[in-house]
Amino acid sequence: MKVEEIKKLFRGIRSIKKEMELRLAFLKDVQQMEMDTSSIEASVLKEYARLEERVRLADRMLEVLDPQEREILVARYYKGVRWEYMEPETMYSISQCQRIHDRALLKLTSFCDGEAPRKPVKAGAVPVLLKSQ
Repeated sequence: MKVEEIKKLFRGIRSIKKEMELRLAFLKDVQQMEMDTSSIEASVLKEYARLEERVRLADRMLEVLDPQEREILVARYYKGVRWEYMEPETMYSISQCQRIHDRALLKLTSFCDGEAPRKPVKAGAVPVLLKSQ
């Protein structure tokens, strides 16, 4: 999964959860009707299951992140916090939040591609194999 696909999933998470609530409310209304509504119920339940799977995928993705990365993505996508309000929400500067956010998305691309999440290499770090003895 590419970074843009992951962003799209997370950007839609709040509306997906709202849509799930609406589907359940509609299902309750349909079930109160005094006619055969089994095909409508089946359709609503199928759509609900599809939405629920997307939420589960997003939740599984969050589980592989460090607490700091998870905090930023939850604030940004689940709570809808804009970048300019991220500092009071997370106690990190805006630029630090954006770096953490980008690092988390890169980690999630590895996770989605079946690779073990990688720790990012710090700028200027010398790989262990190249260090002088």
